[in-house]
Amino acid sequence: MTRAPADKHRAAGVVRVATLTARADEMPALIRAAQANAAEARSQPGCLTADVCTVPDDPDRLIVLSRWETPDDLSAFLGWHEGVAHELISQASSVKPQAVHYRLA
Repeated sequence: MTRAPADKHRAAGVVRVATLTARADEMPALIRAAQANAAEARSQPGCLTADVCTVPDDPDRLIVLSRWETPDDLSAFLGWHEGVAHELISQASSVKPQAVHYRLA
């Protein structure tokens, strides 16, 4: 079933905040991998936004914020993401990525 593209201005049902930490001298590779993952997320049904952010007071850390229409949309994406994308991320990460999912009130 094909769905219409998500309305980027619509309120999200869930927000995912992932924290990534680079290995020594691997920040450029981690940024590339995170940006590729965010681009893939934006192409998935239900993804409203996905952005990679640097952390001003921690040059070895990235935050990836994504907004999803529903928890089910996020779960469907994570089925792919955690199997394939984490391989790319883990090559440049010093620790396993941490993620928290927030439902909007």
